[in-house]
Amino acid sequence: MPRIPYNPNYLCFITTVTHQRRPIFSDPKLAERLGTMIQMACRLKGFVPLVYAILPDHLHLLVCSQRSAQRTLESVRCAGGARDTAGMTDARIIEKASETVTDYAWYSGGLSGPLEPQPGALVKSIKGTFSRTLSHGTIWKRRYHCWLIIDARDATRVVEYIAYNYRHSGVSEQYSQEPFVWRDDKLIGQLLS
Repeated sequence: MPRIPYNPNYLCFITTVTHQRRPIFSDPKLAERLGTMIQMACRLKGFVPLVYAILPDHLHLLVCSQRSAQRTLESVRCAGGARDTAGMTDARIIEKASETVTDYAWYSGGLSGPLEPQPGALVKSIKGTFSRTLSHGTIWKRRYHCWLIIDARDATRVVEYIAYNYRHSGVSEQYSQEPFVWRDDKLIGQLLS
């Protein structure tokens, strides 16, 4: 199957499992720690978490790039009649909605282009940071799966799949609540409307 390059305009559905499917996250304290690290890694790597589910032996995570989230929020504000759009033409409102603050990296005395978030860097950050906080040897399987979600209907199905994954996994209802499941319904609604 050909590799498709990551596109920051799409949602990214990530799944990763523990080494030898060990049920490490049966402990709510470890699940809470992983949830904190997911939030932190997303901020540092240019993503916004939409929903995640931590099950005993695996993690499902749906994220979007910070730029996509910012553009969506700006367009919602503009469409809502914010004060700064009074008297603007529709074309200028759309242009303003797509303006984003761009991060640039200085290197070798020059200015590079905008930094694009990469799912691999996000997964590496989450797994590495969590692994360093424990002394359990190998915690994660090396690989992970990543799907790009383009269609809003598919995104809605993925959100529901992640939020209710405990049913498919045959684990108790405790995995349907925090710290095992977290979702940002407001942002999901704005992104998928």
